[in-house]
This record gives sequence, C-alpha cells and structure tokens, in this order.
Amino acid sequence: MDDGKTPTRKRNTRGEGSRLREEIIRAAFTVLREEGSIEAVGLRPVARAAGITAPSIYPHFATVEDLLAVMRDAIFAQVRDITRRAAKDTGSAALALYARAGAYVRIWVSQPAWRQLMFTAIPGHSQEAGEAAFVDLVKALEECVLEGTSVSDDPRTDAAHLISALHGLVLSRTVMSAFPWPPLEKSIGDITQRIARLSVRSDVCDAS
Repeated sequence: MDDGKTPTRKRNTRGEGSRLREEIIRAAFTVLREEGSIEAVGLRPVARAAGITAPSIYPHFATVEDLLAVMRDAIFAQVRDITRRAAKDTGSAALALYARAGAYVRIWVSQPAWRQLMFTAIPGHSQEAGEAAFVDLVKALEECVLEGTSVSDDPRTDAAHLISALHGLVLSRTVMSAFPWPPLEKSIGDITQRIARLSVRSDVCDAS
C-alpha cells in the first residue's frame, strides 16, 4: 500500500556517490517511461522512484534541467547506437540511409517521451550529443553522394530537412490519428528519397 512516504533505501557506503547518481538517472527514466512526458520528471517524483529523499539528489543534480540534460545525452547515445546497427550490412549507402530513417521513426513511435526530450532545448546545456547524432546522418547522406546514389549538393542542409520531415511525419500521425495516412513505411521511403535526392527506391523501412 502506498502511504505517500518516500520508500526506504539502503544507504551507499563512502565512495559510492557515482552509484547513487546512476540510480537517480535510472529512476528518472522510470518516471519518464511510466508518465510519458518530460514534464512529469521532477526531483521529487524521481526521488520517490529512487527510494531517496529529494535533497539527496542535489549533490548530483542541482536542478531538474541538469538531470534532463544528462537524460537527453543518454537518449542520443542510444539513438546513435540503434541507427548505426540498423544501417549495418545493408549493402549500400542508400539502403543504409533508408534504414537509418526507418530506425528514427521506430524510436519516435515507440518512445514518444524520448522524441519530446530530443527536441527540447535546455538552456545552459550543451547540444553536443544531439549534434553528434545529426553528424551521423549527414555522413550517411555524404556516403550516398560518394556512392552516386544521391545528387545532394548540400548534405548537411538536406539532412536537417530530412530529420525535420521525419519528425513531422511522426507528430502529424500522432495528432491526426484518424486521417487516412499512407502506409508508414511508404511515407518514410518517399520522404527519404525526395529530400535526400536518392536515385534508388527502397521499401525496407518497415516502421509499423
């Protein structure tokens, strides 16, 4: 039975502060997953999920923005790994780009709170992790140009347009779920082909 009190937790021994920090981050992701919104990630809810008092968080995260920034970096790291694995052994740079696009959409469909945090500006905190993920996409498009399957003359701009369009695709289908949208995999393929200026078409992007 929930009596509203903070659950008890075994105190870490001296020198285990980094362990508590990781537990706080895991608890924050639990709150994010269960509530489905970054607005629900506050220091008190996270403290309850971690089984500690709210003041115990302050030596590790002075503000909720500090915590959200670390969470966002962790999400981008996972996104980079997921998209990298999706693009591996696809057979060509073009197919790898289609696979990356599909992976992004799958992530955003299955993890809407991740998508929200990825596109949330956190003043005073670095955008380096997000930029690194974006550079991966730029390089993937550049490889298509080198391969001769894309005629893009500005891969960075086209990659920015692509990520924006894919995000818009997910957001539109979420907000207007009753609209008779084309199959999701077809939309991913069409958007990627047109914005990346690809000369080959692929239907490998199955994000349903």
